[in-house]
Amino acid sequence: MSIAGSRSLSARLAPYPPARGLDGAQLSGAVIRSGRRVVVLDDDPTGTQTVTDVPVVTQWTGDDLRWALAQPTTALFVLTNSRSMPAAQAAAVTAQIMANLAAAAADLRVGVSVISRSDSTLRGHFPAETDIIAGAWPRLFGRPVDVTLLCPAYPEAGRVTIDDVHWVADGDTLVPVAQTEFARDPTFGYGHSDLRRWVEERSGGRWRPDEVGSIGLQDIRAGGPSRVARIVMSHQSGAPMVVNAADPADLDVVALGVVMAEAEGTTVLCRTGPSFTRARAGLPVRPPLTTGLVERALDGNPAVHGLVVVGSHTRRTTEQMHRALALDGLTEVELRVPALLDPDRSEAEVRAVTEAVVAGLDTADVLLRTSRELVTGGSPERSLEIAGTVAGHLTAVVTAAVRRARLRWVIAKGGITSSTVATSGLGLRRAWVLGQMLPGQVPAWVPAAGAEPGPPLCVIFPGNVGEADSLAEVILRLRPYSAVS
Repeated sequence: MSIAGSRSLSARLAPYPPARGLDGAQLSGAVIRSGRRVVVLDDDPTGTQTVTDVPVVTQWTGDDLRWALAQPTTALFVLTNSRSMPAAQAAAVTAQIMANLAAAAADLRVGVSVISRSDSTLRGHFPAETDIIAGAWPRLFGRPVDVTLLCPAYPEAGRVTIDDVHWVADGDTLVPVAQTEFARDPTFGYGHSDLRRWVEERSGGRWRPDEVGSIGLQDIRAGGPSRVARIVMSHQSGAPMVVNAADPADLDVVALGVVMAEAEGTTVLCRTGPSFTRARAGLPVRPPLTTGLVERALDGNPAVHGLVVVGSHTRRTTEQMHRALALDGLTEVELRVPALLDPDRSEAEVRAVTEAVVAGLDTADVLLRTSRELVTGGSPERSLEIAGTVAGHLTAVVTAAVRRARLRWVIAKGGITSSTVATSGLGLRRAWVLGQMLPGQVPAWVPAAGAEPGPPLCVIFPGNVGEADSLAEVILRLRPYSAVS
């Protein structure tokens, strides 16, 4: 089909039946009866956007994985942060996690299903990470992967797949993803919105478009879970299979079909955006966190002010940042990227910014941001290296602020920023997803019992979601609890 031009979601969906809902108990019951724990290898922490009451580990030792597998939940997240790494390092991390996971699952006698979670706008190490998982599977679990599903749809944030084309909502209009800023990413850029052609592009021609399978909206909405299961079980080419979806209910149907296929002996590996993780774990769509839940999470912390850390450079992040800075009582502190990349100036820059943040937290909430001009390298690897250097310095400031000032909450804006702030800056090794600050988009984490002391609430705010006022809205939702009573 032609993807030229832009149309509304309703126009794109006009040829198809409406989304069909499932009885929630039907999906959750099937997941529970399967006896498998859904293990999500998440390439940055924003993949927890659609789930609630799920454990997260940011390290993957045997002890950490056994702790997560032992929790009374159907799913767990392992934060790899691999999107910030070169492909070879990402592959090595994935291989290590798979080996440790196999040992932990054997120790606890727990079956697992694996999701490789990545970006809903197609940035990340594909197929490098799924290749490692599929290659390790026979050795670790005794049989090969039969089907790899590709499901980037994230309807909660306006990313949908229709007729195998991936779209991003811009207001009421759908735009082919290859025509957005995300496709121009200096490390993970691409040229195709048709996911079959995108697979060919990303795999270097290993798979042709006609080899890539598809589960269409007609299959999902008219055929239901049994139709999905038959398609999954009959796919023979070895190439990935695209999952179309435009509504969370579509993903529930696909998830039940996958569970049914697994029950018949088919091994399914999934490469997905954040939405499918909720469905595959059999979890319901939950409303945003209530005032009472946020208040209880903050209860007992004597600190007064919070810290917002903005590292993402997407257009949406910058717009949200400027709207937030219009709020009263928010002190702005800039970390200058050119100074960070200069060995003769970086140490002084970090020291000066740290002092400004600590001083600002005495009297107000603080928004710490990197300078807005995006600095890239001459190659994807160099661009990743620059991003990692900046994130490291940003984390050093946060670490010092946590040590020297009392923080009531932290908001980390951007994928790499969120990962480094949560793991290195706040020292979160084991955590729980409390829920979402905004519907299906902005998760809040709390430390697991026994974790090192720190801010009781860490908001993981992806760089590419939300409306113009969303960051300001989250700050205001936390602010009533920042005032001295």
